[in-house]
Amino acid sequence: MKKFAKVLVLALLTASSVIPSVAFAANTNQQSSNVSIASTTTQVATFTNLKKSTDYQDSKYFYVNTAGYVTVNVTQNNSSYSPIMYYRILRSNGDGTASVFGYAQLEGNGSLSFSSNQELPVGQYYIRFYSKQLGETTGTISVTTP
Repeated sequence: MKKFAKVLVLALLTASSVIPSVAFAANTNQQSSNVSIASTTTQVATFTNLKKSTDYQDSKYFYVNTAGYVTVNVTQNNSSYSPIMYYRILRSNGDGTASVFGYAQLEGNGSLSFSSNQELPVGQYYIRFYSKQLGETTGTISVTTP
């Protein structure tokens, strides 16, 4: 019986020292400074029968809520020729001019993409695009923002 009592006392002492530390660990607030912000993809334009010209079209505006790089995803198809499209990421300056934050010349049918050449500050932007190919090009433009 003495042996059993010694084992019981030792078990109680061990448990009493472990339980508070486990309970404390369960109640600690864990914080992380490496919070990642989810990106958002928004379709900003659909175009059909776009012909070769020097005229351009502008997409709907999109908003950058968190400064960062933007990816422009396009689909472009031309049943007669391989499309050649020009795209620019623009921000209006308020005086009738615009600042360019990225551009690309994309050639070929299918899904293509490009990224801004610098971080975009928080604000409102749009995509200006036009075709440099014969025939009629059809497609969509979407933007992935940080």
